[in-house]
Amino acid sequence: MNLPAMRKTYLILFISMLAAICTQAQNPKKEYKLGLEFFDTKNYSDAINQFTKAIELKTDYVDAYVKRGDAYEALDETQKAVDDYRRALAFEDKDEEIYFKTGIACFKLEQDSLSTAMFKTAISLKK
Repeated sequence: MNLPAMRKTYLILFISMLAAICTQAQNPKKEYKLGLEFFDTKNYSDAINQFTKAIELKTDYVDAYVKRGDAYEALDETQKAVDDYRRALAFEDKDEEIYFKTGIACFKLEQDSLSTAMFKTAISLKK
């Protein structure tokens, strides 16, 4: 094999390997699953980091917003939890569980009118 052909072969091999690495590294589902593993072991800070990575790769990842909200809630960062639950609701406004979680978090923050509205919506969706 001559030198130009070898260079071309190595370049194609290099590009293929680089594409495979980038594809694996940028998979929101993998980041989310890793976040779940951290969450399940009560490693909430690392869970938040993984859910954030998943959201950065897929900005409408409802489950990642909800679980990151759950992690914030576990760390008593309730306002951040509310923010994430409300972001999730922006993408999925028919999920009574998200409204319920938002209502609980708002109640903790003494945001009574918002809490009540969230609970009412959750109940109306449950019917």
